[in-house]
Amino acid sequence: MIKNLFVCVILIFIIAVSTGCSKNEILTHYNNIIQSTGKGTLTSNYELNGDREFGVDDYVGTYIAQYENYSGIEYVFGGTSIEHESGSEVTITCKINTTSGSAQLILLSGSDKPVVLCKNNKVYKVTLKIQDGSNYIGIKGDNFTGNIELNIK
Repeated sequence: MIKNLFVCVILIFIIAVSTGCSKNEILTHYNNIIQSTGKGTLTSNYELNGDREFGVDDYVGTYIAQYENYSGIEYVFGGTSIEHESGSEVTITCKINTTSGSAQLILLSGSDKPVVLCKNNKVYKVTLKIQDGSNYIGIKGDNFTGNIELNIK
């Protein structure tokens, strides 16, 4: 996968140089390639437990879900973009209502360890600066029964 991405980037660079593309055009093409590879990490709408609506890009939107004995991780928002249409800051509002088991809202950023943003029966609101590169907001459940409301602006 990385090898194919590297080849694509080199080909785009060669084409851009030979056709007279500006630096901004080259960066836009590169960002589009990086973005498309990041979409594969997001959990598909079909596999999600709830309803997701994206905002201006894959980093923002709303997600409302009802879970029954769910164990696993859903990657709801995020990507690998170097430029975010929504800007470099996002405001996250999350409400987790737990009947049984446990749930966490997590942030995966680059190669850093996952950061727990919100846990069982909590309401959470924070504004975060999004780094360039890989950033994902996920929901991790362990036999979780309950509901989650997530809004990222």
